[in-house]
Amino acid sequence: MLKMKKTCEKCNTLTAEQEKESGTKPLVLSSVVRDYERHWTPVNLDFTCDNVDELVSKILKLGGLHEGGDSGDWGSIAYCADPFGNGFCVINE
Repeated sequence: MLKMKKTCEKCNTLTAEQEKESGTKPLVLSSVVRDYERHWTPVNLDFTCDNVDELVSKILKLGGLHEGGDSGDWGSIAYCADPFGNGFCVINE
């Protein structure tokens, strides 16, 4: 599926954006299929912010997941994942 996405209000430019369905093959000669479920990744991204709860709310509105968190004298952390299943943390220290 190919859809057009407006990217700039001032210059009114458009870009093509492809949506790849879960279960489709990313490579013609491979048996691997796309899977957007939560998965392990060797890369861990941590983002710092002023307000973890506010950012988690935005993440959820954009299709991400909130998988829990923790807080203490040191600050707070939220364990999240993007819509493609890649995990990341939001931290306030």
